[in-house]
Amino acid sequence: MRFSIIMPTMGKRPEFLKAAIQSVLSQDFGDFELIVKDGGPVDLELPADPRLRYVRMPDTGIGQALNQACALAQGEILNESNDDDLMTPGALRFVDEHMGDAQWLYGQINASGSVCGSAWDYQALKNRNFVPQPAVFFRKEAWEEVGGFDEGHDLAADYDMWLKLGAKWTPVFVQQVLANYTIHPGQLTNTAQSEQLSQAKEVAKKYL
Repeated sequence: MRFSIIMPTMGKRPEFLKAAIQSVLSQDFGDFELIVKDGGPVDLELPADPRLRYVRMPDTGIGQALNQACALAQGEILNESNDDDLMTPGALRFVDEHMGDAQWLYGQINASGSVCGSAWDYQALKNRNFVPQPAVFFRKEAWEEVGGFDEGHDLAADYDMWLKLGAKWTPVFVQQVLANYTIHPGQLTNTAQSEQLSQAKEVAKKYL
């Protein structure tokens, strides 16, 4: 099983990006690529590693950035790790051992000491997003089949994806922390929380 880890960035928080990249490159599972999709204005200086692919091209937002990177991915299993997320040691090996033939899998994240991510319930997902984005792994063929990420609701593009995937396939849920979620003042959850909630409500209406 080959993984493609998608890491969108605008190059605005290099101190977080460096740690995020290292958390992926330090995985003890060998068959993966890390695609850093940069929509920022200047080239970034990244580690020289054959597993890292640096793709710099303009985009209209998070949804399009993710779709651009997913289209380029060579792995069969995709994961979106933001440039301020930290993949936990052994995460890729754990997913490889537990995913089986499922179209997607998700686990849990650690957010400043709180473990987030609960068991699968599609009806409950229509009311709130409890699937933690950095801990989700899905097949590229599934991404293609559901039409990719929603490019019209950037702040809820991941939520829309889980609803689309969940409408077709039941995921594997594992009670395993697969990523550490970094909480800081500049993240979208803090700076655009109201708009994010508004977009999430709009997205959920499509599946009610």
